[in-house]
Amino acid sequence: MLQSELAEEMNSTPSVVRKWLTIYSQLTERPVGRRLDAQTISDMLRARALTQERPSMAFREALERTLGQYTEAIPPASVTQLMGQLDRLEAHQRELQTNQEAMASKLEAIADYLRKMLSRRSGTGDPNALTSFTDENNSGR
Repeated sequence: MLQSELAEEMNSTPSVVRKWLTIYSQLTERPVGRRLDAQTISDMLRARALTQERPSMAFREALERTLGQYTEAIPPASVTQLMGQLDRLEAHQRELQTNQEAMASKLEAIADYLRKMLSRRSGTGDPNALTSFTDENNSGR
């Protein structure tokens, strides 16, 4: 079918149908020639039927719906709610990171203390004695 024949079938002008076919080509990422294939004709007619059922619907939206590419707009109240949840999540993430850093610092202090105690008990005075002691014990595992 030619574009002009499709325009007649859609009860529209050839220039308007050319614009619609340009949109169709963008959405499908396929070139549209002068002669139209059956899939293009079918999609265009279904989109046109949608715009006639819903006069306020733009043809692009009708094509997106026909092609399964349409995404409903998110209501502003939902966006606000989602943004609030994301903000709370980020705050909890920062708090968790701060707590982990504090815990790591405390564990490092405990390790330093245990190294000093071991070096005092072993009489070596070597603060790394715990490291070598634990390495010797772990090598047999």
